[in-house]
Amino acid sequence: MSPHSLAFLYSFVFILGSAASAAQNMLPSQPQEPPDPSGDVSLADCLGLVLEHNPELSVYAWEPRMAEARTIQAGLRPNPELDLAIQDIGLGGGESNAASSVALNPSSALGFGLERDRTSYSSGVFDSAEITLSLSQLIELGGKRMKRVRLAQNEERVTNMDYEVVRAEVLSSAARAFYDVLLRQNGLEMAISFTQFAEEAHAITQARVQAGKIAPLEETRSDVELQRVQLETVHAKHALDAARIWLAAHWGSTTPHFGKVLGSLNVPARPEDMDRFLSRIEDSPDVQRWTAERERREAELRLERAIARPNITVSAGLRSTGSGGRTRTTAFGLSSIDGARLSRGSRAGANDRELSFLVGISVPLSLFHRNQGRIREAEYAVAQLSDQERALRIRLRAAVSAQWQVLNAAYDEIRTLEESILPKARQAFEATEEGYRQGKFGLLDVLLSQRALFDTKKQLLDTFARHYAAKVEMERYTGQSPYVDADAASPIEGATR
Repeated sequence: MSPHSLAFLYSFVFILGSAASAAQNMLPSQPQEPPDPSGDVSLADCLGLVLEHNPELSVYAWEPRMAEARTIQAGLRPNPELDLAIQDIGLGGGESNAASSVALNPSSALGFGLERDRTSYSSGVFDSAEITLSLSQLIELGGKRMKRVRLAQNEERVTNMDYEVVRAEVLSSAARAFYDVLLRQNGLEMAISFTQFAEEAHAITQARVQAGKIAPLEETRSDVELQRVQLETVHAKHALDAARIWLAAHWGSTTPHFGKVLGSLNVPARPEDMDRFLSRIEDSPDVQRWTAERERREAELRLERAIARPNITVSAGLRSTGSGGRTRTTAFGLSSIDGARLSRGSRAGANDRELSFLVGISVPLSLFHRNQGRIREAEYAVAQLSDQERALRIRLRAAVSAQWQVLNAAYDEIRTLEESILPKARQAFEATEEGYRQGKFGLLDVLLSQRALFDTKKQLLDTFARHYAAKVEMERYTGQSPYVDADAASPIEGATR
């Protein structure tokens, strides 16, 4: 190959290779250590910490970023291809030959001359090769790139809705943990108050036994009841500690240092009608997620149909042909005319190569592979979506209807306990306690009234637990409070919105 052809080839490859570039996106900053609140916290404070520092949300927050990167990737065009082909390479190595001639020329002027010519020819490995350098570009037809971008955008929306579903579930879990701490706080306070009374009653019983007013059996009964109440207090404390740990784990803390959770256990407002509440299921992130999923599957079907249309590839390049080799001629002469004179000369030359321009186009023939299977699969996926949406709505309506029944039953039970049963149990306990101090009632009467009041308060806490569990579930599916008048509820009602 001639030096000019090699220089042209190297320059062309260097220009095309230096045209490619890469870009890097800055990664989001790493999440900071979660705060460790030390004071009392409200439900709004807890949910704010959860939204900012929940480990599960922090992990899933990368999904929308990755979906955005896939959208960028979907919009990129195919890279061009550079092709270099060399044919008729001289595998036997280069060849060289030489030819010489000598001539004696007598002169009429009593002189003579001597001339000699020598010509040599040599060829290299690539001197006679055919060299083709071409550049090809795939051209997508049928709007494939645009459909690919739209599919990626729809997948990005589905990912965002998946994040909303996860966020709603995490907030619901945090709200349940908050209410659990609130209820166990009240349970521990109740157990401590009954323990204090049991200790006072036991001291009175011991004094009466020592005074000989009652039998020693009464002291044994009092001691047994005191130990039972103390065990219930210890159990309530451990249950509260476990609930506090679970609540703090929602914002990434392993050791809770906050004080109390703020909230009061008041009679909640009456829930609104079930039909009005069922109509809000459409606002649920679960339902809206399937709306985005339908758009994604329809975009996928359009892309699969576009893929069935073949693409074309256009190419252009240069081809170098011809015989190579180098020729070198050397000549010298000696003449006696006009004196002795010696001359020598040389000439080197190279055979020229021809350059030609090439243009080509290639189109695949869609005889067998027309993407039939992927198109059929995408059509089935779109048809399947209707059944999936129907199953989801049935499940949500059933869950909301069941939780509405639980919420109404808890509402009626709380009102009955708060307004009727609990005041009477407290009144009976206080009267029995005072009568026991005055010696009018026996220890058994006191223990029975104490146990009745304790069981009533425990039943009230259990009812509040069912109430808040149903309330959180109903808010989980719509993001709205289930009460007709949210202001009439306690300060912690509706906070998950």
